[in-house]
Amino acid sequence: MRRMDRWTVCRRLASMARPVSFLEAALMAVVAACIVLGKWFDVMSIKRRGLIINGLKDIKGMGSANVSSIYGDAAAFLVLRTLSSAFTESKAILFSAVTNRVVQASTSRILDLTMHAAHSCEIKPTELNRIVERGNRKISKVLVKTLTVATPALFRLALLFREVHAMFGPKYLVPILFTAAAYAAYTCVMLRIRARYRKEINNADNSVSRRIHECVSNVDLVRACCSEQFEVSRLAGEMETMWALKLSDKGCVGMTNLGQRALFSVLFVHVAFKGIADMAALRMTVGDLSVLFSFVLSIDASMWTLGGIARDLGFWLTDCTDLLCLHDGLERAAEQGPGAGAAAEGMAACPSSPPGEAAAVEFDDVSFAYPRSAHVLSGVSFRIMRGERVGIIGRPGSGKSTILRLILMLHRHKGRIRVNGAELWSASPRAVRGSIGCILQDGLLFDESILYNVMYGCPGAGFHRVLRECKNAGLSDVVRRKGLHSRMKALSGGEMQMVSLARCFLKDAPLMLLDEATSKLDAETERDVFGLMMGMRGKTIVMVLHDLWMTEHLDRVILVDSGTVKEVGTHSELMGLRGMYWRMKTASRE
Repeated sequence: MRRMDRWTVCRRLASMARPVSFLEAALMAVVAACIVLGKWFDVMSIKRRGLIINGLKDIKGMGSANVSSIYGDAAAFLVLRTLSSAFTESKAILFSAVTNRVVQASTSRILDLTMHAAHSCEIKPTELNRIVERGNRKISKVLVKTLTVATPALFRLALLFREVHAMFGPKYLVPILFTAAAYAAYTCVMLRIRARYRKEINNADNSVSRRIHECVSNVDLVRACCSEQFEVSRLAGEMETMWALKLSDKGCVGMTNLGQRALFSVLFVHVAFKGIADMAALRMTVGDLSVLFSFVLSIDASMWTLGGIARDLGFWLTDCTDLLCLHDGLERAAEQGPGAGAAAEGMAACPSSPPGEAAAVEFDDVSFAYPRSAHVLSGVSFRIMRGERVGIIGRPGSGKSTILRLILMLHRHKGRIRVNGAELWSASPRAVRGSIGCILQDGLLFDESILYNVMYGCPGAGFHRVLRECKNAGLSDVVRRKGLHSRMKALSGGEMQMVSLARCFLKDAPLMLLDEATSKLDAETERDVFGLMMGMRGKTIVMVLHDLWMTEHLDRVILVDSGTVKEVGTHSELMGLRGMYWRMKTASRE
């Protein structure tokens, strides 16, 4: 993934927080008003507290009118503090609506791009999930902390500096400004040091998450190979690396906090000495000194708040950068992907031609290679006519499954592929895929109910149709015993394959792509399902086969080896050639 500088990241985040409606703009205006009023009431309450202290020093000789004045100041202080707290809390609650919208839009966009470009992006699902999870969390933090915490703190600092200058003059303001500048410079230096750790910590975190995910996903293999202790040791080693990096980061944070505290401790002592001297010379009252101390402590608190945000901002921006770079990478992959140049609305359905006018599927000198790897397919050409039942066979890794994936427009290829006469590069992926029923090699299913998976991609199907296709796929007994609402984890491998078949049958598409769709079924069920498919009228069926007995019942067979088409013909024709097909068929009978 390409990297981007911090200013670009900040501009991108600012654009994401820009109001998208009049209501949101009004909400942002209310948040700004809450920030201004909350901090103004806070500073005014500090000044009111000074008046109370000045009034209390001579309380013994006061009359009832002066005592009432102190009570009034106390009441005013209470009101000002309450209003300050109310406006401060309101801004955070109101702004959460904006951050929720930004995070939701970001997550939805990443998911949409991932579905369109996942096969072109070299990133593991666990790593992608961690990047999105961290990025969204940190985008929310950056927006909330900078706009509802840092901005009010800066506004409060401006008010405090103004009040210090108005009440006590440059003699006190200059040391305060000098300390604030030194504080900011020291924090920036420490941030640069800390930023070095974040990327390494993220990489270590991705590695730990990937290790856990792979062990849990392959737990049966781990146990069968007696590798439990080996995997635990590997995970422990990776976690030790991550903890060491985090410990170094904690040390950096500790040094930052120590330096920041020391600077304002020196400032407070300096102001205290000067203030006490001025009070002894009668140039300042006790109440004034109390207000000055309160101003210095409030400036310290505001700088501490800003410093805390700055300490973590580098971490947060690193995570935001990862997410934005992921977004841009997926967007580029989606733009370069199959059908990217075709407007989705320009093709409502995959155009079909009358029988005999165009092939259902046509490959013309098609080549394909995964990024930074050797060619999987090279110069592949063949035609499958409408209504034909065609089998694709070959040794493992020969490119059989890749052919089906290219028909589904899951990868970018070289050469020409046509489906029902339509050139794929000028067609809408959604329209092409909508005309195809498929079962891919991995037999992908959601960890949901049988009903959910059967109806996936065809949500409007009636209940009776669902039951009929479950029966056609051999799933009736499973439905009777376990029910349509049983989850996938309660099913065996063969039963899951039946669910995939039922889903494909329910779609009732004119073109069916089946990648070893019956490999986990028992022999009887497999023959029943195969017989049903052979009896489907008006369907073009392309099957990647694991069992060569089926080839005798198909219209044609395409034999692929090392990424090229070696033989094409009927079972009888290929047996007569006594070539590679004949050798494979003979070997399967022995």
